[in-house]
Amino acid sequence: MTAREMMFCLAETFPEKLRFEAASDKRLYVRVQPEDLCRVIRYVFEERKGRLSTATGIETREGIEVMYHFSFNGCPLITTIKVTTPKYMPELDSVQDILKGAYWIEREIHDFLGVVFKGHPKLERLFKARNIPENIYPLRKDFDLKTFKEQKGDA
Repeated sequence: MTAREMMFCLAETFPEKLRFEAASDKRLYVRVQPEDLCRVIRYVFEERKGRLSTATGIETREGIEVMYHFSFNGCPLITTIKVTTPKYMPELDSVQDILKGAYWIEREIHDFLGVVFKGHPKLERLFKARNIPENIYPLRKDFDLKTFKEQKGDA
């Protein structure tokens, strides 16, 4: 399957709901709205037989972007489902009930970027050091390691 073929399948299933960014025949980026995330993820996983390779998160000008990267058996295509949530209130529906592999990665994204995955059964600290307060997220642009160390007396 090529990016163009996947784009056609998604556009036909979710008319006017998605925005596509094809990088090549082997790479497709699909932007979804938060309210459509679970439906699109379920379709890629169940109907197109996509396998979650990983999920990543990053802070952008628009908010916190979470990207779910899918691969497909016997096919070089990588499809990335992208969703953005506001930085001031970063919430998304958890997809871990659809993709069991998302259980840990959603916890990691929560820990480092502060995204609350609604419906996640155990959304708690996974990696972040215990001396970093709950409302401080080390992968956000406003995290200042020097100031943090000075406040903690670690400088």
